[in-house]
Amino acid sequence: MRPLARFGFFALVVAVLAGCGANKNAGGEAVAGTVLRKTIGIDLAKVGAFVATSGTSTPSQALRAGRYAAGSSDGGPTEPPPPPKLFALTLSGEVLEVSLVEAGTAGASPDQRAPPVAAIYSTPSWVLFSTPGFRLDVNCGLIAARRVDGALFCSPLSLHSDVAGRDPLVRTNAAGDVVYTVAGLMNAEGMVPQDSVRLYKITLAGPEGPAAATMLDSSVFMLQQFEANAAGDLYVGYYPSALDPTLRSQVLPVGGGAPFTLQGYQNAGVVAGERGKADEDSFYVAGGGAGSFDGTIRVVARSGASFVETPHVLNMACPQPCAGFNGLYRLGDGVYMFNHTDRSLVRVIADGGFVPNPAPIMLAGVDRIVGPGNDIVPVAGRWVFIAATGADYKFVRFDGSSQQDIPLQVGIDVSSFTVSTSGAIDFLGNRVSTGEKVRGSVAAGATVMTIDAAGVLDPAQVVAFTRIN
Repeated sequence: MRPLARFGFFALVVAVLAGCGANKNAGGEAVAGTVLRKTIGIDLAKVGAFVATSGTSTPSQALRAGRYAAGSSDGGPTEPPPPPKLFALTLSGEVLEVSLVEAGTAGASPDQRAPPVAAIYSTPSWVLFSTPGFRLDVNCGLIAARRVDGALFCSPLSLHSDVAGRDPLVRTNAAGDVVYTVAGLMNAEGMVPQDSVRLYKITLAGPEGPAAATMLDSSVFMLQQFEANAAGDLYVGYYPSALDPTLRSQVLPVGGGAPFTLQGYQNAGVVAGERGKADEDSFYVAGGGAGSFDGTIRVVARSGASFVETPHVLNMACPQPCAGFNGLYRLGDGVYMFNHTDRSLVRVIADGGFVPNPAPIMLAGVDRIVGPGNDIVPVAGRWVFIAATGADYKFVRFDGSSQQDIPLQVGIDVSSFTVSTSGAIDFLGNRVSTGEKVRGSVAAGATVMTIDAAGVLDPAQVVAFTRIN
């Protein structure tokens, strides 16, 4: 068992304010007073999604929005971009502009008081807005909105995307008030030094908002994946490290204490027990490395203040070798493994127990999974993804026992999409014939997509689009 101090499991309290004083520019000079609003000013229970637009056109933002950065082809001057904005799409269909900050007593221009929202994350208790580089009288790389009353808090943590520019991985406990993510600590210049990047545990339950503690120095221990159970214990899978080439995976207790180290190489996939069920504080961990499942799933269950590990060898009837199966995914009727090569699935856990003789099934009418990053989006026991059969494209909702296909309108290229717990889909894309940027949706349970009127929300400026209800 590894000494606790090796993991930097120390309390690093991050400054949190319900309102902040003077904003500063990149040089640290005072700018007319901008303060964080006390509340977000809208009932979050009535918001279906948040949409952020950006006034800048960096390559990463252009990539997020599925568009090229604006600029002049002849090298001449371009018009200054509009300030970043945040919109709430209500469940009743309204589009409302929302401000996270307001002018202080000294006054501020709209450009000075608009934080650039790069990503939005939803938990059962909070909505988190990633605002990299934003500064008030303290650094404010993360703004948190409490669902129950809309209260706003800021933190100097800046969520850290991976090398491909994808959104940071965020995991939470069942209540949504303990969040795990990889982040860095903004310095006085609003920058995030690479050596400050850590795996953080952010506790949101206190009345003063977010407080963070370092879990792991991710520059030393290379993270492959992590997952939280209902209680907030954290499973962490590692890439091999020169510091300890034998270390593969551990469970870090939410209340502190010694990490529990699993035996062998257990990084083929992990899923927590089903929330609200007897196994909600357990982890199911597939043995082997990514893409090389070894046929064994280990159950890591709580035992007093620690954990106990029990291996289970699957009697899986699949074409040999079974190594193509990897990743564990929870769907409506159990836990599945997925083979990306031939698009087959196998249900390995149902009703809290292992399936005696699991056999693969094939996704119907799916030649290939396409769309943004070939992503499968798992939400509330279902998968949503974009599939192709020949020249025909469609959204697919799949919950294990049923599959629902939603044909894409001809000539619409989807660049990104977000899914609600009800199965409603919101998406961004463009018309192939004209290049026009569009925003569309598919209602929960519906099999027809609609293109929404742009109105005050310009789809070409969208950089973040997330369902929260």
